[in-house]
Amino acid sequence: MDGQQLAAALRRGQRVYGSALLAASPIFAAYAQRIGLDWAFLDTEHIPLDRQTLAWMCRAYAAMDIAPIVRVPYPDAPR
Repeated sequence: MDGQQLAAALRRGQRVYGSALLAASPIFAAYAQRIGLDWAFLDTEHIPLDRQTLAWMCRAYAAMDIAPIVRVPYPDAPR
């Protein structure tokens, strides 16, 4: 499920399942797929993830058909 599919499912009132997944390990992406998560919450406000790691995590979850949802540390333009 990508971001657009996730939004459409929510608009239809469909149940979607997800969790905060904070460890940068391929094991977690595979496990999330196995248990059937629709989205993964990646928190960069409280967890120190560099851009390269975050980009890898987003690609890994997207490849598993899990929509990555990222909380950014600052709600403004990059510093």
